Amino acid sequence: FQFRHGLLDHPALTIEGLAKILPELPPERVRYSRGLDDLRINFDHAHVEHRNGLGLEETIETIRAGNSYIAVSDPEVHPAFRGLYEDLCREMTALLREGGRSKAIHEPRIWLFIASPNAITPFHFDRYSNVLMQIRGSKEVAVFPNFRPDIVPVDVCEAYMDRQAIEPLWRDELEQHAIKFDFRPGDAL
Repeated sequence: FQFRHGLLDHPALTIEGLAKILPELPPERVRYSRGLDDLRINFDHAHVEHRNGLGLEETIETIRAGNSYIAVSDPEVHPAFRGLYEDLCREMTALLREGGRSKAIHEPRIWLFIASPNAITPFHFDRYSNVLMQIRGSKEVAVFPNFRPDIVPVDVCEAYMDRQAIEPLWRDELEQHAIKFDFRPGDAL
């Protein structure tokens, strides 16, 4: 389901805030690559297989006009994100309870994705249930029906969940199953 969020003015989520905070995070939490442009790229290994040749600071400085992609896992280890993380956990728990979907969030995590214009996130499925929130810019988001072996075969799903090497998930014929959303700042799904 879609809804609106109110994180647009959070200081940690500005480019200036990110430029200060990201270099202070443990290096294994910040992965970056050149801008991704192919739905078949292995999203888990893009930061290794598609390096942009820049350091983190330069990647952040040039993100608006360059060709880069940054993925940040668990930024709440930094004090600037701790309150945001706690607030999101409370709010998401309340939403789930109100909707009768769950009583609690299990293993909550934050991932940040910062991309140059025209970057493409490779076709993948998430190992966790999640909420996608747009902060800056716009993008088209395509989601696909869950648990469909004609989209992702069961054995491929199991291997992916186990982080085993698999062939690219994307096949052009999957486009017909895409449910697309035009995402703008403040949109959430």
